[in-house]
Amino acid sequence: MFCGFLSARSGARQKALKELGDIPATLIFYESAQRLAACLQDMARIFGGERQLVIARELTKRFEETRSGRLDDMARIYQEEAPPKGEIVILLGPPGKQDPSAEQIDKLLLSALSTQSVKQASAMIALQTGLSKRDLYQQALKLKADENQETDS
Repeated sequence: MFCGFLSARSGARQKALKELGDIPATLIFYESAQRLAACLQDMARIFGGERQLVIARELTKRFEETRSGRLDDMARIYQEEAPPKGEIVILLGPPGKQDPSAEQIDKLLLSALSTQSVKQASAMIALQTGLSKRDLYQQALKLKADENQETDS
């Protein structure tokens, strides 16, 4: 997901990063060389240090350079070094895979059940989440039964 430039002010930058934190995609930013270290420090504070990161400098030019690693390591490296020269692109990898909560699973199943059979809905949600199709099928049956009881009352 292309995000463009973040704010030069740390508070505004951190607020924007918090809003982007749960997006399950690689985030792409432009950053000035002078603000790179501060930006990486804010990213490490907001996202933790586990996410993978690529810093690309001078893309499509003679002195093109890319560096990659964990966010916390890259933040430390750029804090210790002099600011790089040139145009900077930051590619921040997606957050680690987290299993959805029971409430999120129920919402996904109910949404899928509105247009699909229990078998189709559980198979589709299993593909999306990586969870057991059998467990999702059982939960979908339970949700369907609960839904039917509410309409009978």
